Amino acid sequence: MSPPQTSEDTDQEDHNYQDIASLCPPLFYPSNRCTTRTDIDDNGSIGIDIKQSNTVFSDHLAPHVQAQLQQAIHADDARLERPSLPGVSAEISQHPLHLNIVIQVVGSRGDIQPFVALGKTLREIYGHRVRIATHAAFKSLVQREGLEFFCIGGNPEALMKFMVKNPGLLPHYEALRSGDVLKQRKCLYEVLKGCWRSCIEAGDGMGPRPRNEDYAGLREWSSTETNAKPFVADVIIANPPSFAHVHCAERLGIPLHLMFTMPWTPTQAFPHPLTTLRSSNVDRGLANLISYFLVENIIWHGLGDVINLFRWRCLHLEPLSIMWAPGISQRLRLHFTYAWSPALLAKPPDWGPNISVAGYFQLPPLASPPEVPDELLRFLADGPPPIYIGFGSIVVRDPGAMTKIIFDAIAEAGVRAIVSVGWAGLGGEDIPQDVHLISDIPHSWLFERVSAVVHHGGAGTTAAGLMAGKPTVIIPFFGDQHFWGKIVAQTGAGPRPIPYKALTAKALAAAISQALLPPMVATARCLSDQIRHEHGCETGAEIFHAKLPLSKLRCSVVPHHAAIWKVKRTQIRLCSLAATTLCKEGLLQKDDLELYRSQEYELEGGPWDPISGTITTLLGAFGRLTQEFVDLPIHLVQTFQPPNPEHQGPCGLFPEGDGISHADEPRSPGTTSSATSPKPSATLSAADKAAQRHNSRHFGVPESFRRRLLKKQLEAELCGSFGRRASLRRHQHDHHFLHKGGPKALLQTIRDISLDVSSNIASSFANIAGAGLGFPVTLTMSLALGFHNAPKLYGDRTVRPPPSTHVTNFTRGLKNGLHEFWNEMSDAVTGIIFLPLHGARDDGIVGFTRGIGMGAGGLALKPMAAIFGFPAYTLSGLHKELQKRNILDFTAYIDAARTAQGRDEWDRATDEEKKEIIKRWGELVRDHVEGQKSKRATLWNRRSVF
Repeated sequence: MSPPQTSEDTDQEDHNYQDIASLCPPLFYPSNRCTTRTDIDDNGSIGIDIKQSNTVFSDHLAPHVQAQLQQAIHADDARLERPSLPGVSAEISQHPLHLNIVIQVVGSRGDIQPFVALGKTLREIYGHRVRIATHAAFKSLVQREGLEFFCIGGNPEALMKFMVKNPGLLPHYEALRSGDVLKQRKCLYEVLKGCWRSCIEAGDGMGPRPRNEDYAGLREWSSTETNAKPFVADVIIANPPSFAHVHCAERLGIPLHLMFTMPWTPTQAFPHPLTTLRSSNVDRGLANLISYFLVENIIWHGLGDVINLFRWRCLHLEPLSIMWAPGISQRLRLHFTYAWSPALLAKPPDWGPNISVAGYFQLPPLASPPEVPDELLRFLADGPPPIYIGFGSIVVRDPGAMTKIIFDAIAEAGVRAIVSVGWAGLGGEDIPQDVHLISDIPHSWLFERVSAVVHHGGAGTTAAGLMAGKPTVIIPFFGDQHFWGKIVAQTGAGPRPIPYKALTAKALAAAISQALLPPMVATARCLSDQIRHEHGCETGAEIFHAKLPLSKLRCSVVPHHAAIWKVKRTQIRLCSLAATTLCKEGLLQKDDLELYRSQEYELEGGPWDPISGTITTLLGAFGRLTQEFVDLPIHLVQTFQPPNPEHQGPCGLFPEGDGISHADEPRSPGTTSSATSPKPSATLSAADKAAQRHNSRHFGVPESFRRRLLKKQLEAELCGSFGRRASLRRHQHDHHFLHKGGPKALLQTIRDISLDVSSNIASSFANIAGAGLGFPVTLTMSLALGFHNAPKLYGDRTVRPPPSTHVTNFTRGLKNGLHEFWNEMSDAVTGIIFLPLHGARDDGIVGFTRGIGMGAGGLALKPMAAIFGFPAYTLSGLHKELQKRNILDFTAYIDAARTAQGRDEWDRATDEEKKEIIKRWGELVRDHVEGQKSKRATLWNRRSVF
């Protein structure tokens, strides 16, 4: 047997997260050595007090923190790009890769606009197909810049009202009592589903709303666009509050790049923007680091059940343990790009190469001046440059009181002012002579013509003000606005921020007067000069491409096309054009291909010990079973609800005054605005009309048959003649079956509804049975990983990374189980010898003694990991096989969309391109055959030697 394999011997690229996990500190410390206390400050941030009675806590944690810092500084994130075919490197540099990119953004206008600017750069410079998935309120903003839009639901105005009432992460008791928190949780669930749909659905997401989590794009199209092209994402870009990003990427097996306008990655340089460190006798850098972990734990404990429900019902993924889920982005070393100016806030030294600060993402200057009201132009020309006051998407409780404070401050400061009405509804009938009200004027044009800006501290408005070189007065309301107010004040580009709850006319007037002083004006101009030379959008796009695993994304035959398919039992990757061409030429069969997954994710490193793993598994299984039993009567009630035309509203849009999308409640007339109401049926695409005809014509028909029928209709609509005949034959058979006997007859309708009720009951009990059958799989896996990771608790660095828990079939599960069994058994035996020897080499007799103890511990724990690991991985593979046969998967929809994409590209390709594909395919097959012969010869020679 060989000596135990250390982490340095493993594949660095595949197991990076394990290296990070090995550096993490132990999970538990004696509670009497360090105490933490958190509560909510007046400004909504989380106040943190950290006290330690002695230095044991710091002594244990500091070495791990320093190890992570050194790894971040010295890490080399470079990846070698190896072309699929010899001599292809030159062609790769000449032909950039064109991808389907979905950008998922949740937030206000200031959060969405930077991503619109980035998307425009990715489309115009690199030629990608870019879709912005966000709230319906920003549809015009997205489409005005020539980008695709997809509605994920959510009401940003209702969210702003909620955040002003409840600034920070933890809501007030009144919000719990009034039901606002429940509404926001429902809203989050709708947004999560919308984010998933944005990855796989065609259209704009503004059509009929799916009534069931298990739609997966098969049951209903939600498009109001004519002739919507199929869309399946190749890459996801997202801001962290969208929450669905990593789960969607895991389900599709595609790269993910997170981007944000506020710090979200742990650092020792400054605390989390949503926290305030009030007092601490722990090292300041260590306290800053702890604040990030506290915030992420609070988020997961508050929203983890909603996220897990989304994973289980929509994505058919296993729920994550609330104990191990926090810190996913750090474990996976997800790529992060921050959209703020390095001149304002430099990148901390403890952020690794996977984290970048690109600069502000700003839309390019307007080609022509915007349409500005004549009254505004006259106001600007009638006197000295005014100041600007506006709060963007912020919604305040009492607009009248806020307006009075602003007008009084303007008069006291003796300045002229342009006041933006915004969502706050500022203004009134009695407007002072030195004040002019505006509605919506581009900041890039307006800020060049004012002397200072007063706003809420949103990232977008802050960027616009600083780029224009204007002193900035920030009135923070919630979230990261307090953080940016402090940063701007530290740079000298503005006075200290005034929290919204402490705002008075006197304080605002003093801040305005201070902002107009020459030193502050000069500092703002100097900062503007630096920001203007950063080109944030171009830098962000370059970073995005530099972090992509391009060698994995490229087609093996056509390198400038994205790989969509994989030839089974080989490593050959094909784009949709190559696959369609080869299938039409008879060189490949459709059954020879499977959807390609360019990147895999291990979201959970597993429990640190078998005891905690068992407890969390039991609690999770109990919660899942309880949820399924609670939902059983809800599904029965839904059976008797006929399709309501008023229910077919835009997905995720909320009636006024409600603030939450009810997926199963019909709308009352007049609640949907004209701007967001669905288009007439005349404007719908063919697939949309098919879905509407299907819904209205087949009410009362058993659900299982409706699902089968619409699936065939959509596949036929997507695939065209490529496989259309067989699909239509099945469609005609199902159509005849559904209509014989006259479903309009009362007796037949009663029978059909009874069948539908039975189908829903059977489906619910199947979900309950699935949760019950999944319990042994989860329990054995938790025990296996718990015993596997337990030696790390006493410092055993020879623990290998476990096999991937992402098991797709029984064969893979059996292979991983055998691999884990052999590794653990061999490490248990060899550890008795090698661990003491390694310890003696490093620390002499003390290390030798410690190595004996570690070897004895491994002899007890590692065989248990082997014993539980083999059935755990095998059962996991078997469970996946059963899921494939019993769950209506969305893979068929993605398959059909990709096939339609290939047919469209094949129709547009030239004969020369098709001939080149066939030629390169022949070369690739020859290389593959020769490689297999060489591999077999090498194995035969090794056997001959033995």
